[in-house]
Amino acid sequence: MGIETDRDHLVPTEIPFFRDKKVVRIAAGCDHSAVVTSHGNVYTWGFGQHGALGHGDLLDSPTPRQVPRFQGAASIADVQCGMDVTLVQTIL
Repeated sequence: MGIETDRDHLVPTEIPFFRDKKVVRIAAGCDHSAVVTSHGNVYTWGFGQHGALGHGDLLDSPTPRQVPRFQGAASIADVQCGMDVTLVQTIL
């Protein structure tokens, strides 16, 4: 996922959405992925079951979508993807 298809890719594949963004953190789970940019934005995509993507719904997203809660949050230290969950660590 991430490149408008749900087929598996066996080699690293560029996601054109991020060409003009500086990615500083990336996490990949079994069914979804997450990225943090240098501007403090979090993007997630993949399977949205149980709200794992943080978009406020249960929908799948084949392409990256910004997580509104973290728009421009300069205090993001890390991001991790687990089974049906995305964790964002912030700095106080």
